[in-house]
Amino acid sequence: MKKQEDVVFRTITVSKPIKHTYPRNIIRNQKYSWYSFPFIVLLNQFRHFFNVYFFFVSFSQLIKTYRVGPLISNIAPWFFVLFLTLGKEAVDDIQRYVRDKEANSEEYKKVTRDGIMVVPSSTLQVGDLIVLEKNQRVPADMVILKTHEEEGQCFIRTDQLDGETDWKLRNAAASTQAQDTAHLFKRSKEMTGMPSVMGSLDNLDEGPVQGLDKEVDHELDDEFDEEKDRGLDQGLDHRPGERFDEGKDDGLNRGVDREVDYVSNEGSNEGLNENLDKKVGLGSEQGANYKSEGRSKHGTNQSSDINQGTKREFNQGLSNAGMNEEMNEEVSKEKRSFAERDGKTSTDGSNLETNVKTTRSNKNVSEKNNKSINTDRSSMNKGGADGSSDEIHEVEVHDMDVAGGRDEQDGNENGSKDDDDQKHKNTNETGARSEHPRSTVIKIERSIRRTTSKNMLVKTDTSELFNSDIVIYADKPHKDIYNFIGRLTVNRNGGTSAEPLNLDNVIWMNTVLATQGVIGCVIYTGKETRAMMNTAQPRNKFGKIEEEINYYSILLCVSSVIAACIFLFFSGISARFDVNLVRFIIIFSSVIPISLKVTIDVARMFFYSNSIMKDQDIPGCIVRNSNIPEELGRITYLLSDKTGTLTRNEMEMRKVHVGTICYTTELNNEITEIIRKKMGRKHRRARDLGSKVFELVRALALCHNVTPVEEDGKRSYQASSPDEIAIVQWCEAVGMVLEKRTKDNVEICILGDTVKRYVILHVFPFTSDTKRMGVLLRDEDTDEVLFVLKGADTVMRTIVEKNDWLDEEVDNMAREGLRTLVIGVKRLKADEYDAFESAFRQANLAINNRNEEVQRVVCSLERNLKLLGLTGVEDKLQENVNQSLENLRNAGVKIWMLTGDKVETAISISISSRLFLKRNRYEVLQVTSREDAWQQLSMVKEKMINYVIIDGRSLQIMIDNFMSEFIKFAATLDAVVCCRCTPTQKALVARNLRMLTSHRVACIGDGGNDVSMITEANVGIGIVGKEGNQASLAADFSILKFSDVTTLFFWHGRNCYKGTAKLIQFIIHRGTIISVMQGIFSAVFLFSPIALYQGFIMVGYVCIYTMCPMWCIILDRDVSKENCFKYPELYKEMVHTKLLSASSFASWNLISFYQGSVIMIATFFMFKHELLSIVSITFSCLVLNELLVVLLMVSSINRWMILSQVVSLIAYVLSFVFLRSELRLPSDFKYFIGSVALISLIAIAFSVAERLYLKYLRPPSYSKIQNANLGSLTGK
Repeated sequence: MKKQEDVVFRTITVSKPIKHTYPRNIIRNQKYSWYSFPFIVLLNQFRHFFNVYFFFVSFSQLIKTYRVGPLISNIAPWFFVLFLTLGKEAVDDIQRYVRDKEANSEEYKKVTRDGIMVVPSSTLQVGDLIVLEKNQRVPADMVILKTHEEEGQCFIRTDQLDGETDWKLRNAAASTQAQDTAHLFKRSKEMTGMPSVMGSLDNLDEGPVQGLDKEVDHELDDEFDEEKDRGLDQGLDHRPGERFDEGKDDGLNRGVDREVDYVSNEGSNEGLNENLDKKVGLGSEQGANYKSEGRSKHGTNQSSDINQGTKREFNQGLSNAGMNEEMNEEVSKEKRSFAERDGKTSTDGSNLETNVKTTRSNKNVSEKNNKSINTDRSSMNKGGADGSSDEIHEVEVHDMDVAGGRDEQDGNENGSKDDDDQKHKNTNETGARSEHPRSTVIKIERSIRRTTSKNMLVKTDTSELFNSDIVIYADKPHKDIYNFIGRLTVNRNGGTSAEPLNLDNVIWMNTVLATQGVIGCVIYTGKETRAMMNTAQPRNKFGKIEEEINYYSILLCVSSVIAACIFLFFSGISARFDVNLVRFIIIFSSVIPISLKVTIDVARMFFYSNSIMKDQDIPGCIVRNSNIPEELGRITYLLSDKTGTLTRNEMEMRKVHVGTICYTTELNNEITEIIRKKMGRKHRRARDLGSKVFELVRALALCHNVTPVEEDGKRSYQASSPDEIAIVQWCEAVGMVLEKRTKDNVEICILGDTVKRYVILHVFPFTSDTKRMGVLLRDEDTDEVLFVLKGADTVMRTIVEKNDWLDEEVDNMAREGLRTLVIGVKRLKADEYDAFESAFRQANLAINNRNEEVQRVVCSLERNLKLLGLTGVEDKLQENVNQSLENLRNAGVKIWMLTGDKVETAISISISSRLFLKRNRYEVLQVTSREDAWQQLSMVKEKMINYVIIDGRSLQIMIDNFMSEFIKFAATLDAVVCCRCTPTQKALVARNLRMLTSHRVACIGDGGNDVSMITEANVGIGIVGKEGNQASLAADFSILKFSDVTTLFFWHGRNCYKGTAKLIQFIIHRGTIISVMQGIFSAVFLFSPIALYQGFIMVGYVCIYTMCPMWCIILDRDVSKENCFKYPELYKEMVHTKLLSASSFASWNLISFYQGSVIMIATFFMFKHELLSIVSITFSCLVLNELLVVLLMVSSINRWMILSQVVSLIAYVLSFVFLRSELRLPSDFKYFIGSVALISLIAIAFSVAERLYLKYLRPPSYSKIQNANLGSLTGK
């Protein structure tokens, strides 16, 4: 039985350690682990056929019999490419690790039996108690035990989890909320300033500490030297709360402002006092008197600086007791060591002695004011030496009266004369000034540096939590973010109380606390949290261009093997035919250039990525995956989140309609004047316009779940819906202010002078099923019972009284993209309310079908409500969203909006953003069963619609039963909207759309709930959100706003795709032409497997002679940036016209065969008497031909192209000087130059003819735009 319960529930006892092992609470976006990295990367590399091919070629050269040419020339290139790829992947994954480490190092306050300590989020475990503060991210799934609000309520923001902008109301468990633990919030808030004070103490070993000591000592001496000039009395009379130098170290200043108790685990207060008594020579009686005096003074409300009267008393006690010679000698040594470190010497022994006396007195008096160190100096030094930084040290922080309290003033007045006498006496006896009280704080801090640990603990009383046995039963982890089942039991004083837990009592990881403090218990960590279970692991993404390269590499490999077999046949079958076959394959292997992959990777990393990130039009853009920039130029579907992606998360009330007149925000003053007039009349007629306006504003000010909050004298509102906040803010603007709202009552202030109070009898919250929200109230002044209801027009039109204007005005506002709400009111007589209350109570006591019974009773109340009016709220769109969506539509990109919001909200945003055009039709799919889904899907296919809207429940039915049919149908539409989507559903839609359509899919979002969708897409784009950057970190490209997508697609995507396609065509052409020339050479020499080009010239051919012009292909731009946005159809044309199509591949191979054949045949014909120079002649023609090919491939010739051509020619000419063993000039130099030029012209003639044909007879669109712009410039 127990074993079965462990499977279903997990038991968490707050005050006891957890027996089970649960996942670590870490965020991990890395693709590899340290041990799997080389294997996974190599496996991914061998997915490319050409890597397998070159592995075979390189491995064969290790066998001397198969070797063709030097071993290093065949093996080194492949290994270089392989290790370059490994290095690139390692750098990318290390960057992901660093980003994850930053997120996992975020600090939180953990409640323990001894107090509160600050720990990183990665160390949190199941059962830990965490104190959260406002605007703090929730680090793990937690059950709420206590909130700062007395009612036990709090609000959270969930847009990083489910995409909804509405704030969600959560409640603490009733039994733990009743516990007296409010002081923990105050203590936690006090700790906020401590990391900056103690931050410099973390992770210090003995070496740095000593250096720091010297630095602090010098700083103190400088301060005291300045203080000398002001006089001794001024230094001693320094008032509490004043600082010597406001510009000095802020951490030290805060040390003066607060009383800080450092309590070591190794000591106690009594131990220090006894040790001090022995050293200063106090008797036991005197020591006891001193201790009791210190304790009594500790109870008074004194400042943290040293009270002068107390100092006088203690110094007098030291004088009476006397200091023995041993103590004097010990202290003198200590002081001299300080002076030596400061570079100073003391010449007056009595001066040293007196200074030490004052220091000792300061330390003991500090103990009276709760500044105590519970270790003696030797234990501190030992702690610093033996590395006690692993210990946990405790800190107590007490507030200080920085202004100087009455007690201190009285003390100064009463004891001023004694203090002056004492100061004068001390000055005469020692001839030196006393040490300033702040030196005590500095020296305490300096000593604590040796014993302070990373895990700083602030002592506070946590007995209320830990003396009670609090046990939480939580269901097993699952993905459903809208469901939780649990139970909480509290055993206290022999009694046990139990209460159920549900979704209202938990907060999920990555949500954000919107209100004041919360204490929660961690129930799920790491990969078992809802957020992580709805997040897919990052996958290795490869662009479609990689698939095309792989496909063409296989064709070229097969061609080379066939050619090798043909040449082997004509050479004759020998005893070792395998040797000749392998050699022929290696000779023809240049048809698949090994430099292809590494050249593309270099272009992506150093050209494309830098170009994108340095673009001033998209500031803040980051390329996180440099493998797929070409995919930006091939997108067919763009899946977008709504909240924070298309919208700004900012709601604004735009219109109010009362039936006969529509008020906009510009008419707020008129509404205020109407309210003022109505408040001046005792009897208001119910039928006049003013009464309708007044009742509507009052209803809007009462029917909501908004809570007003005062912070720093400023009013703000918290609610589960941004619409409601916008409405309440509008009510405030017209003169009806929400003053207070609790669970039981609500107060509104009308025009700043009249406060109306209403008792909240019942609240009927909004649900996706009812689509309305109501509140039942009693006016405390008139005892009138009001039922106010607001909701969607689809349900409210049947609830309110008949009218002739609602439907028309709803349509008008919807066409403007406004979110509409209909408001109604009903007055209940006493007997009507009593009847409802009785029925409602009975329904709540029902055991079976309780929810249905309650809803039935509420529906009986929702009849014949008086229609008050209609509101229109605008969800502000991001900048340039309308224009961006229109440009994307014109570019052939189909937009799918996947959101967690309601259907009505999604439709409104679709209209306002122009995702839906007014002239087109849309259909809403809402199904409840498999049969219903198939029926509606079949019906909607026959309708002439452009858009479809589907909710989350219906989408899940489609996913489970008809995913293929639904995706194929939806893919044909102009736009699709999916509402109430979970993160898992978003990822499933993205994956199936990518796999079933074979088109490129991009996903864009800003929240943690979009991470799964982003990782599933061919291209993931993350927007840096207001509440976090999880989507940005997990995405391939990070941007700041949605409109940046058009720049990524139309400009960078297009240029990357065109540049890489041309680069691939050139590199394949460059390798194929050599294979053709090699084949002709072997055929002329009796089909012998002899390489035509060997040695360094082959390296130079790839890396020097054709390298610089090749990069000019990448930098080529066929149209301007302005024209890319002006003519988005250019993008559409490029997506539908494959640049690496089979026809283009065949065309380039024919050109290679033609040019290679022309060069070899013409060379043999024109230089038949110079066969010894055949390598130099043919290679010269080859290099010149490739330079001319590059000139024909670019759209425009600029200075960089000319410079690269000149540099390449100069480099090749110099090769005849430095590579004489491989390149030799023929005897007739002029004939050589002329023949090479002639052969090159004949070889390039076919490419020139093709270029002229495409430019003038079949010009592409970009060529037409170029000609048009050139014509306009010429006309000017």
